Amino acid sequence: MSSSTTPLMLVIACLLFLTFETTKVRGWYFQPKTHVSMTNSLPNKSDLTVHCKSKDNDLGTHVIPFNKSYEIVFHPNLLDTTLFYCNFRWPKNNSDHFFDIYDKLTTKTCKPNNSNKHYKI
Repeated sequence: MSSSTTPLMLVIACLLFLTFETTKVRGWYFQPKTHVSMTNSLPNKSDLTVHCKSKDNDLGTHVIPFNKSYEIVFHPNLLDTTLFYCNFRWPKNNSDHFFDIYDKLTTKTCKPNNSNKHYKI
């Protein structure tokens, strides 16, 4: 390869990498699948309304009956910047509670090999 085509190939490789990273909705498939589940354990046995999002994905609003669970499954992205946050609401309180349900950077530091999380709310 001539010296003039080497920088061009490097630029093309970088552009392809960035294109795959920014357009892949579910993340990189060679990262292990992550399972995050939330169980409604409210003391008054009422329904729990959950609305989860990431930077790229809005998972919509889900109503979780008492003692039932809702699970999200995804592949974290290659840059380890995956973050999912959820808004929780229940009738008795009727106020919004926001929580980072999954932060790849924190998870990597605290539990590097754990790809499953479970929350009781």
